[in-house]
Amino acid sequence: MIGVRCLRISSTCIWDIHDPDTQKREVRALLSAMDELGVRRGTIITWLDEDVSDKRLEIVPAWKWLLTE
Repeated sequence: MIGVRCLRISSTCIWDIHDPDTQKREVRALLSAMDELGVRRGTIITWLDEDVSDKRLEIVPAWKWLLTE
């Protein structure tokens, strides 16, 4: 689309994000999409987990994301 710029991209993960394989897969996929789209910030929305895996990426629980967006 001409003139449209995406500022943030989000992904959801209802599984245990602390599982190393799951976290690696989710973070890699979101960072790849961010790079492809030229987006600087990304969010992984989880059931209850919260973490900062990368300067550009935050992991937040759904309840908190819903209250802040």
